[in-house]
Amino acid sequence: MSDLDLCPEGQRVEAVRDAVTVNGIDYLEVLPGQRKLAVHFLHALPGQPDEVPSGGTTLTRSHVVIDGGDRVRGLRALGTATTDDVLTVTTSGPGDFSTYRLRLVDPLTGRTPRGFDPRLSELDFSFKAGCPTRFDCRRDDNCQPPPLPSTVRDYLAKDYESFRRQMVDRIAARVPGWDDHPADAQVALVELLAFVADRLSYEQDAVATEAYLGTARRRTSIRRHARLLGYRVHEGCAARTFVHLPVTAAQTVPAGTRFRTGGDEGDVQVFESLHDLAAFPAHGGIDLHTWSDDLCCLPQGATSATLRIDHPLSLAAGDFLLLEEIAGAESGEPADADRTHRAVVRLVEVGEPATDPLDGRAVLDVRWDAEDALRFPLRIVSETRDGDGSLRRSVVGVAAGNMVLVEHGATVDGPVPLDTGLDDVGRWRPLLPDGRPTYAVPYDELVTDHTGRRVRPSATALLATDPRQALPSITVAPANDPQDDHAFRPVADLLASDADDRTLVVEPEDDGTATLRFGDGSYGREPDVHEPHVATYRVGHGAAGNVGPEAITRMDGDDLVVRNPLAGTGGVDPEPTEQVRQDAPYAFRVQERAVTEADYGAIVTDRFTGVQRARGRMRWTGSWYTAFVTVDRTDGVAVDPAFTERVGRFLDGYRMAGVDVDVAQPRPVPVELELSVCAHDDRFATDVERDVLDVLSAGTTRAGRRGLFHPDNFTFGTPVHLSRVYAAVLAVPGVATVRATTFRRYGEHSRGELAAGVLRVHDMEIAQLANDPDVPERGVLTVRVGGAR
Repeated sequence: MSDLDLCPEGQRVEAVRDAVTVNGIDYLEVLPGQRKLAVHFLHALPGQPDEVPSGGTTLTRSHVVIDGGDRVRGLRALGTATTDDVLTVTTSGPGDFSTYRLRLVDPLTGRTPRGFDPRLSELDFSFKAGCPTRFDCRRDDNCQPPPLPSTVRDYLAKDYESFRRQMVDRIAARVPGWDDHPADAQVALVELLAFVADRLSYEQDAVATEAYLGTARRRTSIRRHARLLGYRVHEGCAARTFVHLPVTAAQTVPAGTRFRTGGDEGDVQVFESLHDLAAFPAHGGIDLHTWSDDLCCLPQGATSATLRIDHPLSLAAGDFLLLEEIAGAESGEPADADRTHRAVVRLVEVGEPATDPLDGRAVLDVRWDAEDALRFPLRIVSETRDGDGSLRRSVVGVAAGNMVLVEHGATVDGPVPLDTGLDDVGRWRPLLPDGRPTYAVPYDELVTDHTGRRVRPSATALLATDPRQALPSITVAPANDPQDDHAFRPVADLLASDADDRTLVVEPEDDGTATLRFGDGSYGREPDVHEPHVATYRVGHGAAGNVGPEAITRMDGDDLVVRNPLAGTGGVDPEPTEQVRQDAPYAFRVQERAVTEADYGAIVTDRFTGVQRARGRMRWTGSWYTAFVTVDRTDGVAVDPAFTERVGRFLDGYRMAGVDVDVAQPRPVPVELELSVCAHDDRFATDVERDVLDVLSAGTTRAGRRGLFHPDNFTFGTPVHLSRVYAAVLAVPGVATVRATTFRRYGEHSRGELAAGVLRVHDMEIAQLANDPDVPERGVLTVRVGGAR
């Protein structure tokens, strides 16, 4: 099934109720004692007088599966009894406060039993549904848009070079009212003088200045000085994006196909595809199936969907799929479509074609990589009223295949002959005729994950490029023997090259020129300087490739009109030399070993993803020292064995010889907090209580923000201050006053925390208040709301 979020209108229920060929679950009751479930169906069950004439399966206990549970898991159906349209299920015991799911499953095939609707063959329920509650049971709307991102931007820019600034400042001081206008002839003269002065200054001390990082001016000199300090200068990176091809006939688009942006010839940016693509007309636009609930959406975080098969689809695992909003979610007008509601996902599973038993539509379930989970809710259909009052439905969200990953830069036409001249000391250092080549992260169809498996990278990972991993896109081969295995290939430096390795280094300068440097026979193979060589490379990269959506419109060799739904991302210009000059001297300070207790905690905190904070403790364990590393993961995720093994392997490259590493879970400090709240008369007390519990929750609030007791708000030694609690509660609409009546560690006697207004924890402890009735040992929150006096 897909992640389609069911809406409260229950259109699917009404559709099945009107049908006579299929049955489904209407609702479920938990009978007194919480050991029997009364499952009500829309029609009489098979074997009953008024059963649906569909030849459905007679349900027994083997057809009932109960999933879920926190403390109480593994519940089974011990027996069933059927009366008209009610199936009474006797369970092996009562459940806890968590949500369970009851499913009807054919024990032989594992699918929905014959004669029952696949969407109404399962439902969530709680064994505690009959317990008293003061809150409205109406479910929240999961299709609300996420909070708008911050619009704060950093608009700082660099000044002109020092000579020009000094002359401009001097003229402004001597000639009051002088206007520094770019088109003024005097400004042009100042800029010309500044350029000449810069060239003269360089010529005067070029030799001496290139000897030191602080004074070197050539980019090659700065790069080599930085490398000696362990700092790798990046030369920028090519942007990537996805292009959609709405073909009219099946065709294969090979890797290296060129795509171009629109606009004037001088402003055109060229992209090339990174992989082959088999494009089909049916993949140009694919409707999403809603299972009769047209007003629903794919919620934020969805990783699966159901596609309608209006024409035969040829989707497979590894294909890219576009999900986008093509009309306003409220108005249904194309002009109101939110262009940020677009995402490209990579499929990891494509199910077998199936059929909706109600409307007979052919459907296909697909699932994509968890890293590509939707970052926005995607509504599928909208309903609006026209001026005459008639109801109009508009398609809002659709899918599309035929997506190809493209990268900025164009391969030069044909192999380019290189200059055969030698420098003054007899070395071959040819210049590239077209200047700096494209720098890009090498594209691999399969990568190695943290478990050592070879997997396809997600669409998100393919767009998240690191410029320090980028290499020039170039190969150099003998002109009379341009075989692929005889070509010299680029590396970051020659220090790790063996004597027979055909490697080269590209050394670009700030003026756009680029020199090729080969090995000397010890570090890299030395080319035959008496033999002509040719180069094959790409040109064009940097921030210019970060084009906007819909900028790419043409594909070379075809009249097809293409489009890029997403903007180009990852395009980075070469690292400024001044930035290198400032950062490189501190590169050697990056610690690559763990000796002290603080080292172990700092390395895991700073360099291991998914960790909020880590602490190290060194202990003598009998025959050797052991570094006990306590890890606080983000979002309060448990430190499971798999995570422990990954951290252990990571620290193995940093630990001292003879020191073991043990990764442990932090010691939790559950908080017991009881608040007395006085509410204004303009709001119901239960609404105020619910809002107070929401802002003090350990999860995400209904407004999309972190609750006060979210795990990421607390780490080792972080105290809990009542003042923060009071501030959060008083910000809730309708709250007049708030006072804490209980404030201490759960299950322990008070140590004066209420009077002091703070609950302190030790440096290896973390406060928590989950307020989960199933696990009170994770903290308990009680809120009592009364009227203001």
